[in-house]
Amino acid sequence: MPEQTQIPRVLWAQQHEHILLTIAVPDIEKVDVKFEEDSVSFQGHSSSNPKGSNAYAVKIDLYEKIDPETSKYEIIGQKFWRLLLKKKDAKGAFWPRLTKDKSRLHWLQTDFDHWKDEDESDDEKAGPAGNFQDMFSGGNENFINFNFVLFIY
Repeated sequence: MPEQTQIPRVLWAQQHEHILLTIAVPDIEKVDVKFEEDSVSFQGHSSSNPKGSNAYAVKIDLYEKIDPETSKYEIIGQKFWRLLLKKKDAKGAFWPRLTKDKSRLHWLQTDFDHWKDEDESDDEKAGPAGNFQDMFSGGNENFINFNFVLFIY
């Protein structure tokens, strides 16, 4: 039986300088994440399906440019991948949407838990997880506890 490629569920949020993507896939292996100035792509295989592996892939053509060199990703548990995209124009306005295309994508949702409004300062809505940048620094003890609570369904 040929392998079936699925588009994973993607949550997105933004702050002044960053875009945060959370990709939900179970037991993913062989992950390939590519950051380009105008797009980001994610693909991998899940071994959690008893009938064989499932391929997951998504390519997002972004509304504005990002800096691929400073963008990064990490795994959270066995189900979530978090991608931190550094906006190319960090002083620019908030993006009205994530994608270049205006059409609604059924697999893409706004992540209101991590969203920061354009008029909020960087310290104003940090919450228990702190700033996006702090999540990837490895020094925030609350980050692990916050994600454990946030992603239990």
